[in-house]
Amino acid sequence: MTILRVLSKASNRGAIHRNVNVFSITDKQRVVTTTYKLFLQESSDMKTWYEARDYCMALGGDLLSIHSSEELKSIQIRRGPIRAWIGLSAPDPTTGYVWSDGSPLQFQHWEDGEPNNRNNVESCTEIKTRWTWKWNDVHCETYRDWLCQIRADYNRTSDGWLEWNGNQYYINENTMAMEEARHFCQKRHSDLVTINNEAESVFLWKQVSRSRGYYWIGLYVDLDGTYGWMDGSPVAFQRWDINQPDSPNILKLCCHESRSG
Repeated sequence: MTILRVLSKASNRGAIHRNVNVFSITDKQRVVTTTYKLFLQESSDMKTWYEARDYCMALGGDLLSIHSSEELKSIQIRRGPIRAWIGLSAPDPTTGYVWSDGSPLQFQHWEDGEPNNRNNVESCTEIKTRWTWKWNDVHCETYRDWLCQIRADYNRTSDGWLEWNGNQYYINENTMAMEEARHFCQKRHSDLVTINNEAESVFLWKQVSRSRGYYWIGLYVDLDGTYGWMDGSPVAFQRWDINQPDSPNILKLCCHESRSG
């Protein structure tokens, strides 16, 4: 029996929900709705500051910018010896530090004695997350974890559903067998997720990419090799992993989505 997490989808759950921002940042000069993600990697997969920024921009965002102590507190959800890139750098020593997203430098939280530009090669900024979440200047080609900020293209309802492009999605991080997962969805007037185009696939990948594991979706493969969505909708889009599907002799194979997309 395979046990995975659950991706639910509902076109209309028959209820009206109050929209709640994922991560709201508000001050007198700046009102932004965004979400952030901390990407923790094995050492071989860490990135330079430039690589990390390219990764964030490929998701439609940028490296994280922080503009107040309140914003800093709002990201402090993890304890431990983590060192991650943020969007602050000094590409031109004569003009000083700037945020990569172009926002004004209104707040700084350096460690004592920093930035010190040791050996005149440190012009990018890491955040150290053990206790103080202080900042430190580092050589930009150093390999680190990273923090992305992505402007939210969806709303979150008061009971945890994501509203995007006319549909609602629920991500359940508890692992379940497929039948249990589908029952979980149906009790909530939905079904295991159908993915109908590249944009929807990318949206869902953004939501699950920092999790380690796999999620049930509503696609099955019949004995004759044909595919179908459990809710009866036509299969208009497919995005199989390499060498998949690989079980043609199983009567009914349920499919899952990995965090790698």
